[in-house]
Amino acid sequence: MRLGQQGGQMTDELVALRWALERSEGGAIAWELACERMPLAVYREIAAHLGLLSGVTVELLPQTSREFDYLQSQVGGLRLTIAAGGEGDRAIAILDHYVARFGPWRRIGSVG
Repeated sequence: MRLGQQGGQMTDELVALRWALERSEGGAIAWELACERMPLAVYREIAAHLGLLSGVTVELLPQTSREFDYLQSQVGGLRLTIAAGGEGDRAIAILDHYVARFGPWRRIGSVG
């Protein structure tokens, strides 16, 4: 299995993120992603992993739902910023690793 692929099939959102990264023409990209059933602790784990990568910053976004649901994440998502020359492919591989267990990422916005 290649790095960044679960079962040889990357989710649509991560394919789109890779496409945007490849076409960023040397500029930084910033996307907001969410995984509805992912626990707070896992979001924090992902943020810690991504924070170790060169040229990658991550910020946890607050939950904005007005309705409480035990199965819904306590985090609204994450804002991922990848600088030109940053380790974007590794960031995508890390995000892809969690898809099999928690379900697909959903793009909730882009910044800039």
